[in-house]
Amino acid sequence: MKIQGFKIGMILCLSACCFSCSRHNVTGDLLVQKGQVTVLQGSDTLLQIPIKNGQFAFSLTPETAQYATLMINGEALASPLFIEQADFHIVQQADSSFTIEGGGELQSQEREFAALAQAWYQKGEEFRTDLRRAGEEHDIAGIMHCRAELQLLDEEWQEIEKNFVAAHPNSLVSVYHVFQNRTMGTYDNLKAKMELLSQDVLSTGLGKKLSAFYEMKGQLEVGSTVPDFELKTPEGKTVSLYGTKAKVKILDFWASWCGPCRAESPNLKAVYEEYKDKGLEIIGISLDNKRDAWLKAIEEDQLPWVQVSSLMGRACPVVKLYRVNGIPDIFILDANNRIIAKKARGEQIRAIVSERLQ
Repeated sequence: MKIQGFKIGMILCLSACCFSCSRHNVTGDLLVQKGQVTVLQGSDTLLQIPIKNGQFAFSLTPETAQYATLMINGEALASPLFIEQADFHIVQQADSSFTIEGGGELQSQEREFAALAQAWYQKGEEFRTDLRRAGEEHDIAGIMHCRAELQLLDEEWQEIEKNFVAAHPNSLVSVYHVFQNRTMGTYDNLKAKMELLSQDVLSTGLGKKLSAFYEMKGQLEVGSTVPDFELKTPEGKTVSLYGTKAKVKILDFWASWCGPCRAESPNLKAVYEEYKDKGLEIIGISLDNKRDAWLKAIEEDQLPWVQVSSLMGRACPVVKLYRVNGIPDIFILDANNRIIAKKARGEQIRAIVSERLQ
């Protein structure tokens, strides 16, 4: 059987399997005694095999280096398998985590990347916990402090990933993780990594997907004209971006449940009151899916500008169109719907609006 660049074969004997030079075998010893192992590449299922007496086995023969994700009874292993000229053995530890033993050079690079990611994540866990608590308590000073620390941490991650790509420019591991993390960071962050990746690795299937995303992301950068959209207000009126006439427009992607979004509202209100008569308009685009929560937040925060929502949460077509991956997310546009600035906060918003409308 041949799927997605793999030739796949089952190893019927679960104990003494004979490895051939043409097959690269994946075996496992698990705490769970039965169930199913699913092998994925992206969203494509390559094969599904049973777990018998805590063991499983199958073989893969890649035509070129490939990656695969293993799911054991619905739980994905944290690290992918990078299939090349090597065998793998999966062991489930006493804490139910999984260890991938074996593999070749690519899997060694994956372990290197995973260690960097784990160290970075642990540094930020304290700030993420504090941010959640500050949001629940509406502690604006605490929210702003944690957001500043997490912003620095995000910048640190971009450097970590860029340095890894620079060290491994022709590696499937590099292009895999740049693709996985493609929505993190700015366009310039992604551009720096794209320029480091070799043409050989960008010509792979995954590399082509990454290149397509990179080109599409460039369409929402400073200086580009954003696409039009239509959404309804709480009263049922249809509002379109292009139909909203103003010298400066702010698109504020937010939600009632987002503490940092609501902490930004007082600043937006102050800017709006100062510049609404000089040509500023704001359109608040809510990621809420509960109408009552949306309306309650508008009333509690006394938001005076245009509010619209599809009430589809993150599935909102406009959220997808503008590739909003985290909120608050703010776009500042000129009268012709060209992007002046993105992701501005606090006094940055005032300075940008002031420069345009003074």
